[in-house]
Parts: sequence; structure tokens; C-alpha cells
Amino acid sequence: MLNFVKNSTVAAVSSLLFSVCTAQSDLEQPGRNFNSLKDLADKLNATVQTNVESAREGNADNIARGAKLYKENCVQCHRDNAQGTPNWHTKDASGNYPPPPLNGTAHTWHHPQSLLVKLIRDGSKVMPAFGAKLSDEEITDIIYWFQSLWPDEVYSSWAQINQSYKESSN
Repeated sequence: MLNFVKNSTVAAVSSLLFSVCTAQSDLEQPGRNFNSLKDLADKLNATVQTNVESAREGNADNIARGAKLYKENCVQCHRDNAQGTPNWHTKDASGNYPPPPLNGTAHTWHHPQSLLVKLIRDGSKVMPAFGAKLSDEEITDIIYWFQSLWPDEVYSSWAQINQSYKESSN
């Protein structure tokens, strides 16, 4: 997947450079879709965003299923938009950390996919296990959903971590 991300980025940058080089002539020719450099920039931004989104794992169906499963199983602790518990980085009275955000603002993105699946399936000292209730596919859909909330930079960093983990595990 990392190679796909790199190739998509190279393609987007190449497209951007070509478009910038031809922008002036595009603006001057009647019938072109670009009325201003802002229109061109908006179109290029949409192209780059599409390339980043297509590089993410999971599709719209996975993410929709994940959103539903998240609401049924995770929202009680990780909250509506996966923002986690306030003061999640401070231990509670029991000496445990409260549920962290899953929206890309905490440490979840530091963990490879296999560890995220294992943690949700098997639980931890504080988090309950969901393996008897959810299949690995359902767990993965939940992960796809909360990853869809991550900013592109966070997802890109996670993809590198995940790829490195896969390569070191082989």
C-alpha cells in the first residue's frame, strides 16, 4: 500500500506541475473549465484529496458498517466522534488511563493494524474484549471508520508504521 501511496502522490504532483505550467494558456483559451487560478487550484486540491482517499484502506461500505458497529459497541467509552474521554492522558483514581481518542489526536495511529485488531478482539487491562461479539472483519470495519476521521498526515504516518511492521513480521 505504501508504494501505492507514493505512486499516487507522484502522479498527483506530476499532474499539479503540468497543470501549473499550462495554467496561463488554459485561462486564456475560451471554453476551458478554469476561470481563474483559484478554480484551477480547487480542482487540483480535489484531485490530490481523491488520490489520498483512494490510498486509504477500506471502502465506503466498510466505513459505513464500521460507523454503525462503533455506535453499537464503542461509543459508550470513546464517545460520539471518537474524541475519547476528557483528560484521557491523566490516570484516573484506579491508576488507569481513561479511553483515549481514536480520531487521530491520540496514540492509536502509532499501532499497526494487527495490534489494533488484537486489542479490540482480546481487550486489555481496562478495555473489554469484543472477540466473542465481533468478527475480525467487523473489528476491521470499525478501525476503517475511525481511521476515516484521521487527517491525511496522521493516516500517512500510520500507513508507514503499518507497512514497516508488516515487513518486519515476514
